[in-house]
Amino acid sequence: MKKVRFLVALLALTCGGLLTWRYLALGEGKPPASAAVDARAVAATANDFGFRLLAELRQGTGGNVFISPTSLSMALSMTYNGAVGATKDGMARALGVGQMSLQALNEGQLALLNTLPGADPKVKLTIANALWAQNGFRFRNDFLARDKQYYRAPVTVTDITGDAGTRQINAWVKQATSGKITDLLKPGDLDALTRMVLTNAVYFKGAWTTAFDKKLTQDAPFAVTGDKTKMVPMMSITGKFQYLENDEAQGVRLPYGKGRMAMYLLLPKFQKHLTDEITLFNQANWEQWLPQFHEEEVRVFLPRFKARFAGELSKPLSVLGVADAFDEGKADFSGMTGGKDLYIKLVQHQTVLEVNEEGSEAAAATAAVMDTKAMPREIIFRADRPFLCAIRDDQSGALLFLGAIENPE
Repeated sequence: MKKVRFLVALLALTCGGLLTWRYLALGEGKPPASAAVDARAVAATANDFGFRLLAELRQGTGGNVFISPTSLSMALSMTYNGAVGATKDGMARALGVGQMSLQALNEGQLALLNTLPGADPKVKLTIANALWAQNGFRFRNDFLARDKQYYRAPVTVTDITGDAGTRQINAWVKQATSGKITDLLKPGDLDALTRMVLTNAVYFKGAWTTAFDKKLTQDAPFAVTGDKTKMVPMMSITGKFQYLENDEAQGVRLPYGKGRMAMYLLLPKFQKHLTDEITLFNQANWEQWLPQFHEEEVRVFLPRFKARFAGELSKPLSVLGVADAFDEGKADFSGMTGGKDLYIKLVQHQTVLEVNEEGSEAAAATAAVMDTKAMPREIIFRADRPFLCAIRDDQSGALLFLGAIENPE
């Protein structure tokens, strides 16, 4: 029997200007007593997955790459709920959840859905999940029930086998992202063999706790590569910020709203190029460096910029361990249908990012130069060369967005 192709569409969005979080309530669900622990454990695995995927996407390419570990983890976790055997094992390795039970993973994801939106009234967040099932094709009730209960993913039964299905899903994505992403799925992504699409959308908009003064923004050079520079509008601010400096990196934390969520900017030391040093930024170092951030008077320079990323992720995900899921001969999603008739055809992912003086969406800026001499120490962080950026919920530890900015536009 010929395999029926299975499509997973993923979406993460960070929108420009003032960043906002508002939650789209798409179902019921109560966090368990251990919600905080579950949320942090799941966030940690998603963060590790995000760092590994970012490094894979950056291999030999350079350029801006901006992803949402939270969005990707959530959409693939919904898919993981229907995986069996070697397919499940491979997805577990890629997602980093091999030591976690399915119940713990699902409860942790639900805890994030319950706690992230509305965490800061001055930051707006929307997280939405949905399942799109082909009319007339049967799925296991226990699979659908888990995704509805733990991911608040309503099931829409319709004809998704062509352009009409693409338009319907893209319309949902457009609404869930406040119009920032309109073409997640492309013509041809859905065809006569498509039986299900799993979608996730994340929308973030928030104002800086302390805004940059627009009058201080000036054009300044940004080193795209070792021998190429371009002029960018460089914002600047001086104040008390959480600051990191060690032998490998320099970093600064710029909070949003009341301070629970923040943008972290990380810059390799000694003018090293981010393309060469991307593997330096991994989950182990991230966890080691976070406690080293401490308050300092810092002068921060950060480009005002926009960035967009769109990619089909089957190849990098296969490298991370999901290969069986994309293989018609090996995929086993019998947990969805009771038979081995589905595989993942492709995984689409898009992000949009804007950073300006008032706030940011999913931005990254890391640049620092300091001069102590004998005068009072002035710490300078100047993001005038490629840098890493992340937007983090500091209570759960979840990396909502993670990216490498090499060429700010």
